[in-house]
Amino acid sequence: MLRDNLLLVVLLGLSLLVGNRLVGAAAGFLLLLSLLQMEMAIGYFADRAIDLGLILLLVAILAPFARSSPDWEELKRQMGSGAALAAVLGGMLATRLQGGGLTLLEDQPQIILGLLVGTVLGVLFLGGIPVGPLTGAGLTMVILWLISHCWT
Repeated sequence: MLRDNLLLVVLLGLSLLVGNRLVGAAAGFLLLLSLLQMEMAIGYFADRAIDLGLILLLVAILAPFARSSPDWEELKRQMGSGAALAAVLGGMLATRLQGGGLTLLEDQPQIILGLLVGTVLGVLFLGGIPVGPLTGAGLTMVILWLISHCWT
């Protein structure tokens, strides 16, 4: 049974070695579910974890507004700044990129392993955080588009 979970064991070991608790927690959690033969739970997380993760990420981002009522005049003033306008544009471009990434994952599921390996390597060795697989897929879409339009 451990042989069936070798990839999770390797990820857990690497995460402990480099001190990345996020990858370690995810690999350890899935390893535990697998060793306990909780296939329904694994299926649930495979189907719903991205949605749950995005919800929790949005909760963390919006939490300050739940703690205190925003000063609307201050918010209006801030939204007029160059940084806020750049952030609006960045948010719009990121959601477009991530939407394209999701489409790519649906159309070409064979890239999922490469995307996962790249995400884990980025977390383990580049100090990244694993909230960007859809962005990674979107960047992959752009790279594939560039290759098909510029180098062929």
